[in-house]
Amino acid sequence: MTTEREAEQLLTAFATSGVATVRELCADDVTVYGTDEGERWGNLEGLCAALEAMRALGLSAKWETAPVDHGGWIAGVALYSVPGQGVVPVRVTLVFENRKLVHGHFSLEQRTVPASAPAPPTALGV
Repeated sequence: MTTEREAEQLLTAFATSGVATVRELCADDVTVYGTDEGERWGNLEGLCAALEAMRALGLSAKWETAPVDHGGWIAGVALYSVPGQGVVPVRVTLVFENRKLVHGHFSLEQRTVPASAPAPPTALGV
């Protein structure tokens, strides 16, 4: 499995709260920064507990375009679908060591949209 394939699986798992996949593909001491205030986890157990709590949000995600694979880390923009709120572009960086995620960073991308477009949510699920 390539880093890009692992990144694809993790993108889906983070959005859908696929805890089994997160456990399989993340290091025990993984550090992840999310999009909302206070979303910072420094270990697998805390991350998985947070994902369980977020499952009810019903999120889904896909890469907007193929992420850039830098041989050990991946970067790209993912489109997160938020039920009832539309699609939110999120910048994603995933860093791997020995085929395990050791660091992930997710940040909301600000885009200029036409005045007639509905306002995007300010944070995922909020």
